[in-house]
Amino acid sequence: MSLQSRKLERMFDSDSTIMLGTLNRVLGAVEPGERTAAEIDRAFRAAHSIKSEAGFLGVTAVAESAHLLEDTLTGVRKGGGAIDESTAAALRLGVRELADALQRYRASRERGAGSPEADAATEAAGCGGNADERTEGAQARHTSRHLAAQQGILREARLRGERLYRVVVGIDTVPQMRYARAFLVINNLEISCAVVSVEPPAEDMHRAAARQLTIIVTSGGDEESVRRAVHVDEVELMEITELSFAEVFDESDEPYPGALAVSERAPVQAPPVWENQEEMLLLADEVAAAVSIVGDGARASGDLAPALRRAAHYAGILQDRVNVHARVQLLDLLREVRLSSIRYAAGQGKRVRVAVGGQGALVSAAVGDALLEAVMHLVRNSIDHGIETIEARATAGRHPAATIRIRVDRLGERVRMIVQDDGKGVHEAAVRERSGEQESALLDILARPGFSMRDAPDRSSGRGVGLDNVVHTVRTLLRGELRMINKPDAGVSFVVTVPAATRLVHVVVAESEGSAYAIPRATVIGQERIERSRVRRDSLGGLYYTHDGRMLQLSTMSGRAASLRSVRDGSVGLVVRAGTDRRVLLADAVLGEEAVVREQTGSRHVHSRTTGSDAVFVFPASIAVEERLAAATGARA
Repeated sequence: MSLQSRKLERMFDSDSTIMLGTLNRVLGAVEPGERTAAEIDRAFRAAHSIKSEAGFLGVTAVAESAHLLEDTLTGVRKGGGAIDESTAAALRLGVRELADALQRYRASRERGAGSPEADAATEAAGCGGNADERTEGAQARHTSRHLAAQQGILREARLRGERLYRVVVGIDTVPQMRYARAFLVINNLEISCAVVSVEPPAEDMHRAAARQLTIIVTSGGDEESVRRAVHVDEVELMEITELSFAEVFDESDEPYPGALAVSERAPVQAPPVWENQEEMLLLADEVAAAVSIVGDGARASGDLAPALRRAAHYAGILQDRVNVHARVQLLDLLREVRLSSIRYAAGQGKRVRVAVGGQGALVSAAVGDALLEAVMHLVRNSIDHGIETIEARATAGRHPAATIRIRVDRLGERVRMIVQDDGKGVHEAAVRERSGEQESALLDILARPGFSMRDAPDRSSGRGVGLDNVVHTVRTLLRGELRMINKPDAGVSFVVTVPAATRLVHVVVAESEGSAYAIPRATVIGQERIERSRVRRDSLGGLYYTHDGRMLQLSTMSGRAASLRSVRDGSVGLVVRAGTDRRVLLADAVLGEEAVVREQTGSRHVHSRTTGSDAVFVFPASIAVEERLAAATGARA
């Protein structure tokens, strides 16, 4: 696999996780009643983003699952947002099936990354012992790989004090119906439990010999709550056994990819490179901001003034140096869409040539990923709607392969990106007639959520969501500009312009005492449910929390020292890196993860898409510094 393909797959893994989290928040527990237009639009964007990227990568099962979820959302939109019981159930089912499709895709990649092919080749050659031994060995290897991928789930459940159960059910129905029965059982369990593993995979239940399903779950309830969850027609409960975590949980295993590490007894997985860079850049920001505040507030004179000017100069150099290493070449990222675009077009009966050029521009890694996703949407939009089939282009006397050009340039303090095709362009009169809009800009009409020139969507487009995603990314997230230049019978150009200095910071969004907070993901080591019994007070009245045998200082999200009244059983503790120390930040709930724009160095507020409002930006190292300064000031007084 090429480096380009691996980059797109890593991006798809990251984006689909975030988008699936959005779908779960908006639709995962939806009940009959009214939903706001904004929530439905957010769900559309999430589902369409997953479908679009899956289509580029050729992950058909995921794309089709996202497409079916869009079908249900279309019905909700046509109904004015009203959701009855059957629609609510369909939305929950759609989200779950999409999650299952993503899980199967990732599992297939894991199997491809290991050595199953070698195992299969060895078995086919008749080597390595008798058939039974080979079969048992293959099962053991599969079980080992599967459980290794679940260690993070088990670790977090154990820390929450949950119980672990093995549930065995028999499914007595025709093979074609076994998957549906299996899905109902798993879905019921997931409502009240956390499903760790399912053997065999539910999709294999159509096989003649597959009549029994073994499910490992964790639950905060008792055995009876698990028993009630598996009451499904044509399903017989054969066994519920409580297990010890020691039977399936290996303390020496590293956290599974993407998990928050919660045990220091296991090696802590090194954060991705962008997280290290991001934390270093945030530290440089804090240095520059502190020097600026001192210089402005002190009105220094005499010997102090030159020293402050030197400190400000050095802080600026530190920011610039770290900034350079934390940025990526946008031109290199965009070259990665070429092969996927060619394959995607071929699936539509079309041919394209993709040319990427320009002077290039350096942007932060997170901004680069956001722009790459926007370009993927624009290229897909060109292939779906603007570029003709090979036969149509040949009939018109044009080259059978269309050309898509992507150009990137740095223009002063801004980055400009142009995506241009030589297709048929947009029939503006037809668009205005269908929309009933005569005054609005053409791009605003085409980007309106749900607007499409197609009477019915197909497996790749027709929802009117792709351009809405691009507008949202460029104008809302990146604070940039997006223009559309339409040339009928000659193609369409999209011009994207964003500030070169735009910085996206990956954050964990948490809620505490009615306020939203954004904590840099690069500083978050883990999270767990708080138990008051593990809180200790030192001789000076400070509160500490026992975490994996260590006493970590407790702080509130606002930076105040925690009081016993603020510590509640079941609240969330985020274990964070605060400079060279670690501490626990108290929160009522963790709402999700996202990328946010930090407007300027030292800014203490960012806009959160998760909450739809501003969140307080919390840099844990700053909390530690402020506490030490306060203690020093008190001691001098």
